[in-house]
Amino acid sequence: MDEEQALQAIDDELGAALSGVCAPRNLAANVLRRVRQPRVTRIPELLDFIGWAAVLAIAFIVLLWLTPDAWTPSWIMALASAAVIPSLYFGVRSLREIAK
Repeated sequence: MDEEQALQAIDDELGAALSGVCAPRNLAANVLRRVRQPRVTRIPELLDFIGWAAVLAIAFIVLLWLTPDAWTPSWIMALASAAVIPSLYFGVRSLREIAK
């Protein structure tokens, strides 16, 4: 029995087993109502923030590794700000794209 015949046999068995099952009358209307309601999620924004923060953190760690005398607190705070601000920008940008 090849794959197509196996799938056809499964389809026939399911059709016979579920022939008497009926969906509620309002199922289609409920599904369409829920699908048509736009939902904005913040997950892509969060993932963009994490991704860009990771890329920038790696770049700044390499920068600090190449310049060992730059371990002053003001330099580290400047690098942290430079990593967070672009990450927030890209995260907010992706949220705006999703909301369109």
